[in-house]
Amino acid sequence: MQNQPIVVKSPLLPMTLDTFKSKVKKYRQYEMTSLGILFLGISFLVFPTTILEDRADRVGFDTSCLVIAVVSGLIFAVVIFYGVARFPQKRLRQLGLICPNCDKPLVGNHKTQLSVIKTGCCRFCGAKVIDSAA
Repeated sequence: MQNQPIVVKSPLLPMTLDTFKSKVKKYRQYEMTSLGILFLGISFLVFPTTILEDRADRVGFDTSCLVIAVVSGLIFAVVIFYGVARFPQKRLRQLGLICPNCDKPLVGNHKTQLSVIKTGCCRFCGAKVIDSAA
């Protein structure tokens, strides 16, 4: 009884294996693009630092230097939070790579992805997410 897949609560039909692999490939491309944007953002963080250093050399570390440091740090923290925490979850949901039964990602680490490909079921709840008949 425990080896039978759980029936998915969602009205969506399970996807085919080829569709799943295609969506995983799209998500991996998205991850690489996001990583590039993250590195670009980190490199742009150098700009306020150079302004800060120049100003501190000329007039000393004053209130303006503190404001520049705090504001640039906050902007950077917000961008990192959304880039790392929010956007990947949204993209997984758009691609249909979230289990409709337990709401956990069907990809992530290599073990989770292989488990889904091998069994056709969610690794966490056992819901059938890949249609093996197709």
